Amino acid sequence: MASPKRSKWHSFITMVSIALLLVAIGAIKAGLDLMEGLRSADEYQDQGVKTFVATRVVALQEETHGTSSMRRRNPTHTVYYLEYRAQEHSGWRYRDKMGQSLGEQRIKDGATVQRRVLTIKDTNRYVTTEVDETPESFARSERSYAQLLVGLGSAYLASYLTYLLLNLYQRRRRPAA
Repeated sequence: MASPKRSKWHSFITMVSIALLLVAIGAIKAGLDLMEGLRSADEYQDQGVKTFVATRVVALQEETHGTSSMRRRNPTHTVYYLEYRAQEHSGWRYRDKMGQSLGEQRIKDGATVQRRVLTIKDTNRYVTTEVDETPESFARSERSYAQLLVGLGSAYLASYLTYLLLNLYQRRRRPAA
């Protein structure tokens, strides 16, 4: 008969492995969804490095992450973003998450940031990236992230299924008592 300590640990490890299995399946689905929407580097047009000026603090509601009781009591919480607008093009914006008072101080100081703007051909959409990014490096990093999600999720799924098959094989080989 198994000791109570072992059965508690066994139950705990089983629950954690099942939770990780669900996370792995979610990662695979998220990675595949990202891969479906990926664009190739030639679909982006580099508009160059632009200067963005801090203009206002925006309060947005975001979904609360945490325990289920915390989410029930507070399903959303307020997050503040400092919004920057491009000097050269009135429609381009960039948002940076930060506290409200820090954002207001940066507006007072006239803070600016340099961002590279990549427009998406045949649409009115754009992406702002770090200054040293190119359309090729941006597309490559997006693809790498999606592949990482699928790869890590698949690796855990494969190892979990291997464990189950080995466990089943061991149980069948045991002599009947």
